[in-house]
Amino acid sequence: MTNTVIRLTVLAASLFAAACGDSGKPSAPVSSTAPSALTPAPTAGLGSATISGVVAGNNSSAMRVMTAGTGLTVTVSGSNATAAVGAGGAFQLTGVPSGTIELHFSGPGTDARGKIDDVAEQEEIQVTVSINGSTAKVDVSERSKSDQKVEVEGRIDSITVAARSFHVRDANVVVAPDAVIRRGDRTVSFNDLHVGDEVHVRGTRTGNDVVASEVKLQNDEQQAQDVELKGQVAGLLPGSCPARTFTVNSVKVSTDLTTRFSDGSCAQLANGAKVEVEGTRQTDGSVKAARIKIEDGGKK
Repeated sequence: MTNTVIRLTVLAASLFAAACGDSGKPSAPVSSTAPSALTPAPTAGLGSATISGVVAGNNSSAMRVMTAGTGLTVTVSGSNATAAVGAGGAFQLTGVPSGTIELHFSGPGTDARGKIDDVAEQEEIQVTVSINGSTAKVDVSERSKSDQKVEVEGRIDSITVAARSFHVRDANVVVAPDAVIRRGDRTVSFNDLHVGDEVHVRGTRTGNDVVASEVKLQNDEQQAQDVELKGQVAGLLPGSCPARTFTVNSVKVSTDLTTRFSDGSCAQLANGAKVEVEGTRQTDGSVKAARIKIEDGGKK
């Protein structure tokens, strides 16, 4: 009986030691499932595009947050790409995935969304965002990639004819001699570009310039319609050639370096002179003269 008890005691001690190991501590339980490798690593927000912008909205709550520079954030929906909107409304998103993406602006009193189409890998996009209620209107001002291809969109602020260049937003656009300039399905010349025209430019960034390979005029037909006037010069404002301003049949007419004269010259413009004007209607209703024929040598 005593030997039996001793054998049972030794057996129990051996089993306990095996379970505890050499350290005397219980061994970790064995899992019947694989570790975290079964859960796929997140891929959202691991893109290579960058979006920089400024929020300038009508939402009063958003504007208060923007002024303070706290509380408002922007996130690419379905992605880990997120950024705080700083004072003045500036933000920058990195790691933006490609494709059509949605920007989600959230913060005290703000829950608005807007989208950007066709985001490409390595693309750098500059935007201005206007928030109004639940809508974030995203205005893309410039898109470029690491290969320096650039797209610029906006209104022409100024034109330098001699350099074949114009200024849009913060970009100086130089129009290459072989660049294509279009209005709708019609090819036009550099002289058909005017201050105030809405354009979409594709080109290459070279230093501080954008060298355009294509310029698309986006004026609607009413803004871009060709006009012909025939009558007498009236209301000629003080000034010197080539920039003169006057009216014909109560329509304001302006000239510049691109205006061509026939049967006379700019110097012969005078009140009462008979003229034929061909030009383009501007957004304010005036006519930018492309050609002026001075009848009878400018005699009244």
